[in-house]
Amino acid sequence: MTHAPRHPFVAACAAALSCVSPAAWPQATQPATPAATSPAFEGDERGTQLLDDALAFLEAQDALGVRIAFDVRQSVMGQDMHQAHTSDIALSGDNRFAARSVSREDDADHGMPNSTLVSDGDQLTVYIAEFNRYTTQDAPEKLTELDMGMIQVLGPAGMFIPLFAEPAVAREALANGGVKAKHVGTAEHDGQTVEHLRVLVPQGKLAFMGETELTNGLELDLMVAQGDEPWVLVVRPDMQAQIEAEIKAGRVPEQFREMKVNVSFVMTGWTTQPEAEAFVFDAPEGAEEVEDLFAMDPGQDDANDLRGEPGPAFQLASLEEGQSVSLADLEGQIVVLDFWATWCGPCVRGLPKVSGVVAEFADQGALFVAVNQREDADTIRDFLQRQDLEHLTVALDTDGDVGDAYGVGGIPHTVILDRDGVVRFVHVGFGPGSEDRVRDDIEAILAEETDLTN
Repeated sequence: MTHAPRHPFVAACAAALSCVSPAAWPQATQPATPAATSPAFEGDERGTQLLDDALAFLEAQDALGVRIAFDVRQSVMGQDMHQAHTSDIALSGDNRFAARSVSREDDADHGMPNSTLVSDGDQLTVYIAEFNRYTTQDAPEKLTELDMGMIQVLGPAGMFIPLFAEPAVAREALANGGVKAKHVGTAEHDGQTVEHLRVLVPQGKLAFMGETELTNGLELDLMVAQGDEPWVLVVRPDMQAQIEAEIKAGRVPEQFREMKVNVSFVMTGWTTQPEAEAFVFDAPEGAEEVEDLFAMDPGQDDANDLRGEPGPAFQLASLEEGQSVSLADLEGQIVVLDFWATWCGPCVRGLPKVSGVVAEFADQGALFVAVNQREDADTIRDFLQRQDLEHLTVALDTDGDVGDAYGVGGIPHTVILDRDGVVRFVHVGFGPGSEDRVRDDIEAILAEETDLTN
């Protein structure tokens, strides 16, 4: 994967793009590339100065802490949906940082993992409460070196960490016109008068979503505190404008054209003196340290776990016109099936990495098949071209039937079959160390074959 310059505001706003729930589009093409919102957007001197002041204030802090409440409300096909997620974030120095999901009564059904990420400067720990598992590794020397895939485990609020870590990047983009800001006026927020800014983030690629591209940028509203401490208090990406642009471009199925989405990030409790305890991870009772947060437990009793069973037979159309992909035709090879979609951030990050690992074993008969879930061929081709992944073998599971047969719920869902077509390993999700686990699995199958021949 190529790495375009990462703009912190773009990364933060991308969180909203990733969390407009895919469940709202169960049988349809997901929007892969947001269309233009307002190409004629012009900033003004007042807006530019206020935004620069806010970024400069962030840049001047040696440490900070804040609570970020994410909220998205959707109306789709007559159904109203609501997701919410709250995180406490703290940073100190170059590489001490923490982000923790916070349980709030109104977040009870947020549909996102309760996660913790803590670096004490020496060790980095990532914990997911639903699994009661955590991983540890050496902390990066600088927060800016933190893998964006790891940040995404935290949910939408985690995407602001790059902005807090390197506000100078955003200031530079503002100075050279890459980011534009205009002053809308003043507004009332939480009992105080604040400055209302309209900001256009630049066109470019969203690094944490595997280089998903914004063709003409994204507009958002910012509420900034007045006075000597111009904290950013509210960020509202204009997702409705993005959706309407997609509709005009003909990329939204008719049944979803009445979709309404409102997204907001509200920031409270700003401090420049976060508690020292914030940077300490205490493992909860019974928590297990593992190498891969998303690997299935070997003893897990899961009706969808096919390990040890023959993989369900299938024959699907290939993205290559006139061709098909059949499990029977793949017999005699170690097959890695990766169930994915272009709109899925973890899928997009994992696709080049997992396929790259499998390619390491190509001369030993390993084959990677990307089984796309419920998307049309044009959307997939456009995505693969942008990602330089046109070499991949892609099977089109247009109705999701093969995914159902393999017990696919969340994606990415990776299934590894041996040469006899037996399911040997299953991994759900993509996170730190996932590609290494796939490498270990293939090596384990090869080692068993060597033992049998000796």
